[in-house]
Order: sequence, then C-alpha cells, then structure tokens
Amino acid sequence: MSNLDEATLLSAIEDYRFSDFEVAIPRLEKLHQQYPNHLKTIRYLALSYQDHAQYDKATPLFEHWLKLASDQPLENKRFAYLGIARSELQRKHYTKSIATLKQWLTQKPDDIQARIILGDAQTRAQAYDDASQTWNAIIHASQSTDAHKAAAWYYKAWMAYLQGNTKHARNFAKTSLTLDHQGPYAQAANTLLAAKPRQQSPFSASASLGLFHNSNVALLPDVVNSNRNKADTGLQADLGLQRTWNNGSVSYVLSNTTYQNYHEYDIMFHLLQGNWSKHNWTLSPALEYVMLNKEKLYLGYGIQTTYQYDNQAYYYAIKSKTYSNSYGSNQADLSRLGGLTHDLGI
Repeated sequence: MSNLDEATLLSAIEDYRFSDFEVAIPRLEKLHQQYPNHLKTIRYLALSYQDHAQYDKATPLFEHWLKLASDQPLENKRFAYLGIARSELQRKHYTKSIATLKQWLTQKPDDIQARIILGDAQTRAQAYDDASQTWNAIIHASQSTDAHKAAAWYYKAWMAYLQGNTKHARNFAKTSLTLDHQGPYAQAANTLLAAKPRQQSPFSASASLGLFHNSNVALLPDVVNSNRNKADTGLQADLGLQRTWNNGSVSYVLSNTTYQNYHEYDIMFHLLQGNWSKHNWTLSPALEYVMLNKEKLYLGYGIQTTYQYDNQAYYYAIKSKTYSNSYGSNQADLSRLGGLTHDLGI
C-alpha cells in the first residue's frame, strides 16, 4: 500500500471511530477494490458495514478476514467471530450465529461476552433448553461480573415471560436488578416487572365456514352433454384444534365439503398430526382419514423429518395410503390406487 493510500486508510479509520460511516465506507470500499487482501482495510470495512446495519455485506468480509488471517493470534480473531455472530443475529440467521459462537467458544471458553451473545441467539431462536444452560453457565462462572450475571438473569426472566411463567419472570427480573440496578439491562428488567401477565393457553382452536359455487363439479368436458347441470353450490366447514408444549404440538383438523346436488362428491377429511422439535430438527407423524359420500375412501399415515437452517428447510417424508377395496354401491376395488410415496425437498 502506498503512503498516500495508507494516509487515506488512517483517515477512513478515524471516520469510522467517529461513526461517520457515510464518509468512511466509500473510502474503505475503494481501498478494498485496490487491495482485496489487506487485513486492516477488510477489518474496518466489515465493522463499518456492521455498525451501519449493512449486515449482508459485513458477514462475507469477516469470513474473508478469517481465511486470510489463519496465522494471526487467537485474540486478534475475536472481532471477526463476534462480527459474524452479531451480523447473522441481526439478520435473524440464528443457526449460523449460534454455530459461529460455538466455534469461537471452543477456542476461548472463558469469553463471557461471547456466551451472552450465544444465549441471546438461542433465546431468539426459541431454543430455550439450550439458552437456559448458557445462562446458568454464565451465572456460575467464576469470571462473571455482577453485570454479566444481571444480563443472564434478565434473559432468564424474558424466557420465562415468553413461556407464560409470570411468577418466575418477575423473580428473575428482581434478581437481575439486585445485581445491577443501573446497568444496560436494568431498564428492560423494570419494563418486564411492569408488564401485564402474558396469557398463553396451551390450547387453541379455529373454525371457518364458506359458501362457494363450482361451474363444473363433475369436471366433464364442455362437449359432454349431461342431463344434470354441471354447476353446483357447496358449503365448506373447517375445524382445527391444537395442544402445544415447549418442544412440540398435537393438532386435529376436520374439513367437510358438501354440495347441494352432487352429493357423490361430498368429502370429509380428518387429519391428526404431531410435531416434536429439538434443536434444528422437527419430527412430524401424521394420520389422515378421508370419506367420499359418507364412505371410506382411504386411510393414510406417514412421517416427515425436517431440518431447519436459517431461512431454509430440508425435509424427507414417507407416506402410505390404503384405499377402500369395496367402495360405493358397486363395491369397487380401489386398493390398486394405494401405495408408498417418498418426498425429498427444500
């Protein structure tokens, strides 16, 4: 880097330190184009992006710095690991934020500030069991200050409130204030103490009723002349019930469609489904029963496994359907329509 560019870099760093990002960022971007592997330029451009809420630009630069700086002392790498974690946390990419922090903490397990960011990410990701372990570890760590412990107790209070446990939320918030009544979490703890109890029933229900008109119920081609009018009016009713727990739920759905004239197309659908989640994985077994014109059409059952990574979900599902072998007045054998299906998708 030339003397002139070095002077430009130092000036841009001063702009960054005074939060003058509108000036600092264009200067640093220009230097980065000229010197794409210059560590100091990458560092301050990444930090400027982060502090200017351009998180999508900050993360790749922090990652690039780490690749180039493999021979740097461990402590020098801290800003980049925490930079990635904070930027991804702001983008609500909790999985990547958590993974980055865990990678750093395996190298520097006594970094309490990094553990606080980890607990924050786990709490926002609703990984409450993991978050509780993180906050308890901070509370009992010998190197934790009262301010660190106050932060941990506040987050425990927030988690309890989110889960509808107002009593524990208030007790934890009081403990946080006892440890640090003027710190960064004091105002939040006082707000939590004044908050109305969160009513959170584990049971929920939904219902809907709709009237519709179908111009061709039997799906007959226009050239087909039928003695019956192909159009019909129908009524659809849906009912849903759900019971939730911290890591899962069970739901039942009933959907019934009835036609005014074409009763042979009346259909009733029953679905019983469960969801159980752990970390990024969700297991969803399901059982469904379908009736056509008040007779069994088929019975289906299966299970789906889903892996959630930030904004993407990867899933595999296996499902079996068994059709009636004596359907209708003609006792039609529909069993050949059944079978096993596999779905793999993103």
